[in-house]
Amino acid sequence: MVRSFDDSNRVCISSALQQVACGYAVTFLIILGLQILALIYLLLLAKETEFEPVRPDEHTSLISTTGKQLVTVIREFYRVLTKPRPFRLILALNLLAFGVEMLIFSGLSDIQYSYLRYKLKFGDKKYGWFSGLSYGITTAAVLFLYPLLRMKWMSDGMLATVGLFFKMISLFMFAFVQNEIMAYSIAVVVMFNRFVSTGFRAFISSLIDMQEQGKIFSVISLLEGITTLIATSIYNNLYPKTLSFFPGLLYLISAALLLIPLFIVSTSDFMVRKRRPEVSEGILNSRNDVIDEASDSY
Repeated sequence: MVRSFDDSNRVCISSALQQVACGYAVTFLIILGLQILALIYLLLLAKETEFEPVRPDEHTSLISTTGKQLVTVIREFYRVLTKPRPFRLILALNLLAFGVEMLIFSGLSDIQYSYLRYKLKFGDKKYGWFSGLSYGITTAAVLFLYPLLRMKWMSDGMLATVGLFFKMISLFMFAFVQNEIMAYSIAVVVMFNRFVSTGFRAFISSLIDMQEQGKIFSVISLLEGITTLIATSIYNNLYPKTLSFFPGLLYLISAALLLIPLFIVSTSDFMVRKRRPEVSEGILNSRNDVIDEASDSY
């Protein structure tokens, strides 16, 4: 099952609403109403982008046209990743690191409910409260604490490093969770979890040209889809096999694997700030793009 960050949020909202609605029907009616409001908002206020539609040749089949467009997209992705630029190697390594983190996130999201159900006998309601509390805290942290730290003291790479560090601690705690009190205490530790995604996206986007921002985020979206599919296959197949001896094994392995993105993003952030001292001055008020400086790529 493919589950994006928005899908995970929707599951948590649904679970939390069930506590007061006492049923799935009212819960999904509320979600449907919110979706309709969002659609109405887009229809009324979103501005259309004007562009010339590409008209296929009359002698070219739809499959052929689609294939050519797909090849064009792949070529654009390849050009973004291989274009000579400062910190080209750092860009590639951080995309790899972010991919590892997204794979772990997707995999653990798939097995978390089953894990807590097996370890602590969590049902829908308890898991709903736990997930709602966790996502509420992480959302508040990324909305208020992240911008404050970014503005005053830390760069995006630093904040991603902090998020990875605390995420490793939370996974270690998950692996050895014994009771509900310990489980709910993890919700405090995971408050920095969304620093990882936010920090990685901001740091990666700072390494490329402004005109390539859309392309790099498309690459990240493609990477997210691929890692989600891979993670679902890996975690859902391995997790049942660990139940007989140590159900928290995948959490420990995931915590160890996070050392890879932790090392990459912390080292990359240090190297970028060392070569561009002005990045760390003012932090939000400074220029955080590295594209105007003519230098050899790593």
